[in-house]
Amino acid sequence: MKYLSNVFISGYRAYLNRNNDPKFAAIILILVCIGGYFGLTLGISKKIWGRDKVINFLPGTYVIILISGLIIFLLYLYFSDKRISDLLERFEQKPLWERRLWGWVTVFSILVPYTTTAILLTNF
Repeated sequence: MKYLSNVFISGYRAYLNRNNDPKFAAIILILVCIGGYFGLTLGISKKIWGRDKVINFLPGTYVIILISGLIIFLLYLYFSDKRISDLLERFEQKPLWERRLWGWVTVFSILVPYTTTAILLTNF
């Protein structure tokens, strides 16, 4: 199983009993992870090349919203109901410790990139 598939299915299982649409909630979780990785990449680039060179190539806010909508649409198509049932079946075959580990990996996949980016972007 791939990394984002494991993160998706652990998020899906977490939202299964708490949300009306766990598929959409898990897709938003993946989008937040991708945004964190993108922000971390920008933070590292800013530290290496300086602020002006990094900021100049970024698109406007509306373009970022459009790209996010496109990513949500593509992820919704990618994680079909058949794929989700296959992922659930394979995920349930894993030992309990590994399923719990993927739950923690999901939490850290959100916290670590955003925290590291915040530290990189501070001036100290």
